[in-house]
Amino acid sequence: MHDAAISVPVTRLYGRYEITAQTTVDGGYNITTMTATGGHPEDLLCFTVADRDVYRTIYAVIREGGLNHVDPAGVRDAIRDALGRDLRAMQRRHDTASKARADYLNDLLDGFESPAETAEVDALIAFAAKVGDAVAAGVADVDRPRTFAELRDSFQAAAAADRAARKAVK
Repeated sequence: MHDAAISVPVTRLYGRYEITAQTTVDGGYNITTMTATGGHPEDLLCFTVADRDVYRTIYAVIREGGLNHVDPAGVRDAIRDALGRDLRAMQRRHDTASKARADYLNDLLDGFESPAETAEVDALIAFAAKVGDAVAAGVADVDRPRTFAELRDSFQAAAAADRAARKAVK
């Protein structure tokens, strides 16, 4: 996720995190976040992005998280929330530049799946395989949610439990 950089890195200490920012060879922006105490990289909080506004948003959220001693997973969730708000704002507009930026944000947000979301996708893939096997075997009764509402409720419950577990760790 780190591209070669051409600018002189600028490093600042914000509470829990030391953030190094610089521009990349291709005109993007690189943010490397380290722990302030041990100088270990926080992989969850290292980004290379092409959009300056996205870079500024991510930097500001990491800075705020560092000053408030938020753990890396919590900061990453806050970044996802901030970028999600930006995406929704871009989707409300109907011009070409906003569409392109919304597409970029959407692609970027795909990398922010929570463990609950990843587990839910894995469960759906396993379920699809089970249904395929059951259909091939001619078995009519498959243990699965019966409606879209049941699937949605199951996903929302898993995501809420994941968020609650992260908040409990703080």
